[in-house]
Amino acid sequence: MLKNYIKIAMRNFMRHKLYSFINVFGLAAGLAFIILIYLFIRHEFSYDRFHENAANIYRLNERELRKAGGQEEKDLLGYYKTTGDVFKSAYLPLPLGPALKEAFPEVQQYCRRDYSDLVFMQDNKVFKEKVMLTDAGFFQVFSFPVLDGDPETVLNEKNKIVLTPEIARKYFGRTNPIGKSLTVVFGNEEKLFTVSGIAAAPPSNSSLQFSAVMPIENKTNYDQNMERWGSFNTTLFLELADGTSPAAFESKLKDFSRDRFQGTVDWITSRTGLTAADDPFSITLTPLTGIHLDASVDWPDTGNTRNILILSGIALLILVIACLNYIALALTSASGRVQEVGVRKVLGSSRTQVARQFWAEAQFLVLVSILIGILLTRLFLPVFNGFVKRELVLNLLQQPGILIALAVIALLTGLVAGGYPAAVFSRSKPVTALKGHSTWRLRPNFMRGTVLTQFTLSGFLIISSLIMYRQMQFINQQDLGYNKEQVLVLETNTGWTDEGERLKDQLRNELAANNEVLSVSGTTSSFNRGWDINGYETPDGENKMTFVYRIDYDYLKTLGIELADGRNFSPDNPSDITEGILVNEALVKDMNLESPIGAKVPWRKDHNQTIIGVMKDYYFMSLDSKMMPVVLHINPEEGKIVHILVKLAPGQLPEGMQAVEKAWKKVAPEKPFEYTFLDEDVAGQYESYTRWMNIVGISTIFAIFIACLGLFGLAGIMAVNKTKEIGIRKVLGATVANVVGLLSKEFVLIVSIAMVIATPAAWYAMDKWLGNFANHIDLGGWGFARIALTAVAAAALIAGLTVGAQSVKAALGNPVDSLRDE
Repeated sequence: MLKNYIKIAMRNFMRHKLYSFINVFGLAAGLAFIILIYLFIRHEFSYDRFHENAANIYRLNERELRKAGGQEEKDLLGYYKTTGDVFKSAYLPLPLGPALKEAFPEVQQYCRRDYSDLVFMQDNKVFKEKVMLTDAGFFQVFSFPVLDGDPETVLNEKNKIVLTPEIARKYFGRTNPIGKSLTVVFGNEEKLFTVSGIAAAPPSNSSLQFSAVMPIENKTNYDQNMERWGSFNTTLFLELADGTSPAAFESKLKDFSRDRFQGTVDWITSRTGLTAADDPFSITLTPLTGIHLDASVDWPDTGNTRNILILSGIALLILVIACLNYIALALTSASGRVQEVGVRKVLGSSRTQVARQFWAEAQFLVLVSILIGILLTRLFLPVFNGFVKRELVLNLLQQPGILIALAVIALLTGLVAGGYPAAVFSRSKPVTALKGHSTWRLRPNFMRGTVLTQFTLSGFLIISSLIMYRQMQFINQQDLGYNKEQVLVLETNTGWTDEGERLKDQLRNELAANNEVLSVSGTTSSFNRGWDINGYETPDGENKMTFVYRIDYDYLKTLGIELADGRNFSPDNPSDITEGILVNEALVKDMNLESPIGAKVPWRKDHNQTIIGVMKDYYFMSLDSKMMPVVLHINPEEGKIVHILVKLAPGQLPEGMQAVEKAWKKVAPEKPFEYTFLDEDVAGQYESYTRWMNIVGISTIFAIFIACLGLFGLAGIMAVNKTKEIGIRKVLGATVANVVGLLSKEFVLIVSIAMVIATPAAWYAMDKWLGNFANHIDLGGWGFARIALTAVAAAALIAGLTVGAQSVKAALGNPVDSLRDE
């Protein structure tokens, strides 16, 4: 019997190819979308949960109060979010870990973590690798599998190193690397390490990423930093004993912090006006499994719970709408099978058999939709991974939640899609059915509501996508105050040494006669690659913070930064090295200086710097930040050259890059030639925004597609219900245009109402989103009106084409067919 049901289902599928294809593919597309979003959300919430002791591992943070009474805020999921009243950082002094282990029995183990980009050399192979420096117990605290070597001893000596399989093959081929030597360059010094273990590469849902691991004792100035409680430069993890209350342990840390961080407390109170009674400094805990979604601390690739919630809502809504669309289209298709049911009953089919037939067909088509949906997911998963910058994997055997959800969807959708026509047709009389009379009338009210919801969502997403696109376009076209094009950024890999200065000067001399290179400069930190922060005092005694960069004489020339007043650094003025600084207009404004040139800026303790030039404001930070004060200096004792900037001549990119690479290999043959383009570094500042713009764009496409299917189904229901009316009108002389107008006017009303609802909702949501940017497009006046009108026109065009297809089909029908029984 089941075989017969499937055969009939296939026959009906081929008989109504268009309806069947749209119905099955529409549900499949909705399911594929929800699976992709589920994989993404599941991945975001799965970070660091694979560690065996994850429930007992915490990251420590420093918490600084910016004003009295400042409080941290939590989002809807209970994760902390950023607030201007409280500053939090995951960097703490190096000696804190051992001190806590000694002071508190609750601390089972500690792991300090730092990263360094180091040059590896083996035979003729020279590459830069991202190395994690950590404590000997790292592989005991965290569950990264050690494939070869003893987890307890692989890091117990300073000259040991652990590699991932990929890095091991890179330097040693297919030979066993255990016990072999590897040269690692620290600034000007080459050190020999012994490969002591091979560890599996961290999965993509790990907050800790590495290609190699070595003991933290190799950290630059380790011994000096172990005596410095005021140097916050290392991340610290603690594994607490079972049953330890995080809140109770945090309370104990308050007393500990008062003794060890008095200097930090004094520094904060002197700059904020707070007192020790305000509790301006404390140490807090973040559970390991909550790190990824904790937006209150600057951490690589932090997730966004608000966006996840929005995306979840959109995905669920699209899934519900896709299922309702499937049901509506199935009912529309079933309404044309009245005579088929009559024939079956005359030939002896019982009510139960008729009902089973419709149920079996519905379940079969839903099953086909699910299979196609899974295939679509596999097909588009690599593309989706590229958009969201993740490594999502679809493995149904290891993801039973997806199978359970699909089974529930199949059961409910199939029951509703097949149950209603089964119940109606199984009760119909054969004589009535053979005459072609339907004993039911499709009620489109719930479809009207569904289509209204669909186009409201579609309109919302269309407007949101357009605004996001306009904002990113605005960012790309914004005058940043410097020229980021045709600038190569080279890594010196020299650390805190004078080697970077020497390398920069040698490279400049080597390229001096090259027409493809306009200038060469150096700095401590290029854009989006870190910074230094220092305090200064305004004339009225207020303490403020400024960003500080060490540069050289050609920095302004290389980047095209203009001076508003004063002069640039000059070799003819030796005092510039120790006394002179360049500042931007934002700092002049903060200090309320009417004549800034020659003004003294209180700098560090008992030392003033002299302003020799004022630069026009330029966006050294991203445009989601307000213009901040910045100070540039050329003192080699206060900063080392870490990045070299090379300005290439316009239209000479390939030739210029070849010239730079040739010169680099001549002056630094032992160092890898590694570079990025400055415009790419700047674009990287907006990667998270671009990612979400892409996700919203994908959601928009799916929502529009699903909405069109719903509109197609509603148009079909309306055409079925008005079959006789259309026949009578045509007999009385109605034209095709009259009939199309009759069927289209209701859809115009539905789409209009949807856009009226979607427009203010999108304006409100995007106004909040744009609030993340200190510089953004204006949503007032004609700007937003133009976006809204574009969205309305797009929705109207989509709706018109969808409804038009059904309306024309109904209008071209023969009135004799609809009135033959009257």
